Amino acid sequence: MARDNDGDLAETAAYLELSLGLVQAGASYYAAYPQEVDERIGHNRDETHDAHRAFLAANDAFGG
Repeated sequence: MARDNDGDLAETAAYLELSLGLVQAGASYYAAYPQEVDERIGHNRDETHDAHRAFLAANDAFGG
């Protein structure tokens, strides 16, 4: 989300309705462990895609 807001953490915090401190902590964690975070983001994206495909297949199978 911070990337979508051009790195503006205050804007990100407002959008997510989180405290600025919490968003800053997340950004600091990402700065320290970018590969780990990017891997988790990719994993979550893959799981979301798989779940959506399964939903569409079930919807088609049951005439939705």
